Amino acid sequence: MRLNLIPEVFVPAEGRYIKAALYFDEQDDRQKDLVHAQRRELLRAKRKGQKLWVCALCQEPIYIAGGLGRTRRRAHFKHFIDSPRCPYQTRKSLDQETIRKIKYNGAKESPLHRGMKESLAALLEKDSAISSEVKVEKTFFHQDQGKEWRRPDIACNWNGLGLVFWKFKSPPTFST
Repeated sequence: MRLNLIPEVFVPAEGRYIKAALYFDEQDDRQKDLVHAQRRELLRAKRKGQKLWVCALCQEPIYIAGGLGRTRRRAHFKHFIDSPRCPYQTRKSLDQETIRKIKYNGAKESPLHRGMKESLAALLEKDSAISSEVKVEKTFFHQDQGKEWRRPDIACNWNGLGLVFWKFKSPPTFST
């Protein structure tokens, strides 16, 4: 990865990531026109105070730089304002595990995720095997005076068994 280039951005409204290498590489004229149109849309959104696309790590708004003017630098994603807390701007070298933790912690619930959660809760409420109230985003405390807790997306009892659904912030690791 070259310094000061953001390798991946997040689209909060859609809950998806865009890899810079795939977005900018091997562009034909039609794709270049689409990139320039997206550049204008990102600038308009910034003026309106909207976060249309954000850095996958720091969640700050980004824009598309390069590819125009005399220098014709390669098009790339860039922060509007340098963020000292983002390794893609401050040139901090972080290992991939730390970058993954930052990225997935910053990926808060998208509208798609919230909609899926509401739909799933509605379906569970209609299931006759559910023997308790379907709880959405309820916090459960352990018996240690609240030092440890969990907040699943959905919790209920199904055929006498506790059932929970939650979104992993990062992939789980299993030891053998």
